[in-house]
Amino acid sequence: MSRYSIQIVRNNLRSLLSGNDVPYSIAHRLVAASAYWYGHPNGPAHAPKHANRITRGCYGWEVSFGANALLIENAIRRCVTVIEAALLEADEFYDLDESEVAEKIALALRGSVANYAGVEYAGYYDANDGYMHFGVQAIHVDSFVSEVWDVLDLDLVNRPEDYDWFEQDDV
Repeated sequence: MSRYSIQIVRNNLRSLLSGNDVPYSIAHRLVAASAYWYGHPNGPAHAPKHANRITRGCYGWEVSFGANALLIENAIRRCVTVIEAALLEADEFYDLDESEVAEKIALALRGSVANYAGVEYAGYYDANDGYMHFGVQAIHVDSFVSEVWDVLDLDLVNRPEDYDWFEQDDV
């Protein structure tokens, strides 16, 4: 692990928050990557067009699923807080506990749901079989976590320092 790779991830974190705002493009990308039509006759089907229904609400970017709303901007802000703390720890201890960070990102997502009255739930939204169910629609938690990981290039943090990824041949 190098301090340089941690700095790359810190720079990428800035893409999640532009000033104090979450860019629509980031909210759209994360919802598109994780939205599913759970009630599909052939089983869960990826439904990236759910991201086209993102609107501005009192919590920032959100997408309604029936009576509930996924507060995607809240989830992203909480992910930034989780990852900043993890990077501070990784900088000090030279290691990023990937499973712990992934679990905290999942909790940031699951804690960002509002009810029919627009009030954020106090606890974590249930994620049966890895999906947050909203009627026949769902958010796949692992897909969300994976997309956050990809946006930030978090894999760089635990990469060995002697691995020269700048000169890696295209496969």
